[in-house]
Amino acid sequence: MDSRRHGGYRGAAPAGGGLLVVSESHDDAWRATASGAPLERVPFPPFNAFRLSPGQGEVDVYPASGAHRIILLFQAVLALGVISLALRPPGFTQRKAERAAVRSLPAELADPSPEGIAR
Repeated sequence: MDSRRHGGYRGAAPAGGGLLVVSESHDDAWRATASGAPLERVPFPPFNAFRLSPGQGEVDVYPASGAHRIILLFQAVLALGVISLALRPPGFTQRKAERAAVRSLPAELADPSPEGIAR
């Protein structure tokens, strides 16, 4: 199955039918249709599963509620926040008072490099 916009999937159903298992966390808001007709949901925790009859053609699987999109948006914002924290310069998060205290230390203590220790 190919990924679709808005978090769904689309693909051709196998000719012999079977069970379609979507490896997204179980949620009753997920829907599946084959050639426009709704598919029967099959209990298969922790995933979403639907029964396919032989010769059903094109299958669409999609979240019926906006909650799925909200969760995806939240995850994207969270990931961007973590990336922005990782890309900040080292002194960015220090308070001015802490930086001033480090500047007032003797050079031997303020410079942790081997040259600074050897002085």
